[in-house]
Amino acid sequence: MAQDDSREKEQIKIFGLEEYSASNRGASYTPDAKLTVDGTTYEIELKTGNVSRKTFSTARGFDENKIKEWKHNDVFIFSLYEKDQTSLGFRFCDHLMATPENLSFFFDHVIKTTMTEGHAGKLGSSQYNALIRPHLAETVCPDVLKKFDKTVKVGCQYNDPKVSWKKLLMSGAVLVDKQRPQEHLKEYLINLVDKT
Repeated sequence: MAQDDSREKEQIKIFGLEEYSASNRGASYTPDAKLTVDGTTYEIELKTGNVSRKTFSTARGFDENKIKEWKHNDVFIFSLYEKDQTSLGFRFCDHLMATPENLSFFFDHVIKTTMTEGHAGKLGSSQYNALIRPHLAETVCPDVLKKFDKTVKVGCQYNDPKVSWKKLLMSGAVLVDKQRPQEHLKEYLINLVDKT
């Protein structure tokens, strides 16, 4: 079992969650876990990061489509871990609960770098659409233009942008009560419903 999988399974256990699917892996996006509270089922994305870095990996090919998928989650649980000599090989140090709104800073950064300004010396997709695509549309056949569009789309995606623990805290993410994580998560979810 991969390290990420073992950490995810431990998060599921600690928070009393149910795996969303048997493998939690596939070609299309599915949340990692779900939890039903008072008849409402909540979709949950799980992320872990090493306490020494205090950042969390996200996904390959992160762009506006991935953001739309992630915004369907009700809550995100970010857990910091450190390696140790236990049978698991790690222990969790702290956990944060966050909503998609708490991740606005991250989503805005991804949009800025993949669409508007570009990153890693590449154009953003908006720049391509405004400055280059009109000229290509005049000079190449539609099949080739379609290939250009696909190449630019993939090239503009952000490969595994990181989410910062510090920025999550600044955005209003909630530190989990480690003495009662399951109860705290349920209270957090019920509070989200009460706010809507």
